[in-house]
Amino acid sequence: MKFITFILLLIGNSLLAQTTSTFLDVRDNTTYRTVKIGKATWFQENLRFETPQSFCKGKKKKHKNCRITNYYSNKELAEVCPVDWHVASLSDWQAAIDFILKDQTIDKNTIKIDTIENGTVIKLIDHLTLMGNKATLLDFQPIGWVQGRKIRAKENTTLWIEDEVSQDDRFHIHYGNSGWVQHAHAHNIDGPKRKRRRFSVRCVKDE
Repeated sequence: MKFITFILLLIGNSLLAQTTSTFLDVRDNTTYRTVKIGKATWFQENLRFETPQSFCKGKKKKHKNCRITNYYSNKELAEVCPVDWHVASLSDWQAAIDFILKDQTIDKNTIKIDTIENGTVIKLIDHLTLMGNKATLLDFQPIGWVQGRKIRAKENTTLWIEDEVSQDDRFHIHYGNSGWVQHAHAHNIDGPKRKRRRFSVRCVKDE
């Protein structure tokens, strides 16, 4: 199945200048750009902190993707973000989408929702920005995911998202140029190590 994924809309430079800042992760002295979306403050970059289960360490750190992201197991999500930050949740994501739709005066009726095999939901919006455009609100880039011992480079970005309702730690979202896919599944997450996937993380500040 080809994933159809979502990139957040362009906003004006003046708005970005008013809502962006930086955060220093004192655990490894990495500085991240942050952006305020509505009432929430998001990392504007993928988390790169090295954990015992993360992918980008040792020789693997030389991979070009490891300069912009690290890839994590779903079993360590409660601990990967810095103190006073958490892995973006489904409600964080939905609040960000609602804010952007309102800010850009986009009619919600232009969003198409389809259910497909295994309950995945596809949501599409027309006229979205291209992947990797520096003016996009969350600056998503095509970093794919890790499967087993290899980075599977895809033309999308995949992030772990915490679903507070189901509390399923396998929930994740694939983003791309024209929409997004959000779902949880056991295959390639609970399977054998050679097929097990690790995804990227965006942190959101605790309220």
